[in-house]
Amino acid sequence: MEQFIHTFRDNGNLSVYNDDVMPRTFDLEGSAFRFNLFPSNETKGWRFGIVLSEDENFSHLPFKGRYNDKTLRFMQANFNRKNANGWILENRVYLEMFNVDNENVIPWEFPQQKRPEFIRVELRRAANNNDLIFLVKTNEKDFMCRPIPLPGYRYFKLAVWADESHLN
Repeated sequence: MEQFIHTFRDNGNLSVYNDDVMPRTFDLEGSAFRFNLFPSNETKGWRFGIVLSEDENFSHLPFKGRYNDKTLRFMQANFNRKNANGWILENRVYLEMFNVDNENVIPWEFPQQKRPEFIRVELRRAANNNDLIFLVKTNEKDFMCRPIPLPGYRYFKLAVWADESHLN
């Protein structure tokens, strides 16, 4: 099993689009992935995104509008909720998808007792080889959305961002 360490950081721009997109493209074909995430205490709220494509040589340019490319599919785990007053719910984990199932957003929200200290995100194909399984685990609970029908979307990139906040 391949292992690597990568530290996500904001790009220095504290706008809504301060995404750190990992340049590597991953291939789901015959593989399952597990990402262990350890947010720093300075990071109040953040999102871990998986950007899926049918094309291996794709670009994700969030500064042009994070979800504007309709050829891409987006799955993300959000930690904390943000409104006009800033990050307000440190004990919330919620899962969202964009450009999936002909709907723009499909949220699932899960309250926890306290802010997650450890997060594991898993992504793999279901037994039918068409659906994706997106699983998030914290030190308190496991969260899984229903299998997502995305045949052909085998390539993905990782992105992390913290809308108008520092990320590390």
